[in-house]
Amino acid sequence: MRRPPINGIVRARIDLMLALLPFVIFAATAPTSAQEMGTEIIMPQEEEILPEPELPTDAIVTEPGEFVGGIASICTACNWPTFGTYAKAGPAFQLGDGFFTQKNRVGYQIAVGARQPFMPNDRKFFIDFGAGYMSAFGRERPVIASGAIDSDLQQQTRLDDFMELRLREISRLGLHTAIGWYFDKAKCGPCNCRFAARFGGRLSHIRAHFDETATDDLQAEIDARIATNEVFTTAIDRPFNETDTSAGIFAGMEMAIDRRLSRSARLSFLIDGEIANDWINLRGYAKRGLPTATLMLGVNLSR
Repeated sequence: MRRPPINGIVRARIDLMLALLPFVIFAATAPTSAQEMGTEIIMPQEEEILPEPELPTDAIVTEPGEFVGGIASICTACNWPTFGTYAKAGPAFQLGDGFFTQKNRVGYQIAVGARQPFMPNDRKFFIDFGAGYMSAFGRERPVIASGAIDSDLQQQTRLDDFMELRLREISRLGLHTAIGWYFDKAKCGPCNCRFAARFGGRLSHIRAHFDETATDDLQAEIDARIATNEVFTTAIDRPFNETDTSAGIFAGMEMAIDRRLSRSARLSFLIDGEIANDWINLRGYAKRGLPTATLMLGVNLSR
């Protein structure tokens, strides 16, 4: 078999190498990275996550960024209480003569109760209901009552001037209910002041307390029987009723200094003023009004 000439093979290979040479030169001189090509590559950066600010444990967020002493200011209607209970007490002052025409003395009043909104979607108006006790003290003109002395040795002895009765106290135990409303809140330093007014009525059990003093006629009969070692009993004729069921009205104004205990509870210090009048009828004795003004301090727990 005839072989191709060696010169022809060599020439073919040289021609192939010359044809591939430009590609080899381009590959050897081409840039190997984006930096060498002059191109800036911007890599995506992770978004920086800022930590949430730490709030005091007793801080309540009602308005963003509004804090006073670690407690957020509470000044919107949505922060009026939804339900609360209270207890308060204080001195009671009588207005005018009333039942005590000779001397009036300071009494006292105690009240407990609860409140809830009048309408589910409006917390500004509320219903107040509860119970209370009041004692009014003073001195009234004496009333002479008749009576009798009973003995086994003698017949019954009756005396018209038997006992001197002098009114010294009127006590009132009753239930009350009222309609009230909250005013806009006011900022008071680290706490918040809340003002409210109310107007309502009261149904009470009234009891009159009398001092009893023996008259001169009765004291003479008693001394005579003691001298003879006689056993006897006395019985006074009650000329009037000492109890009554009375109706009354009252109006009050209250300031509460709120302090949040948690997101669902607050404790309030109360300063409460109330003016009231009760119409009392002690049959056979007197039928009068008992006007009073009361200043009470207390606490309220609400949510």
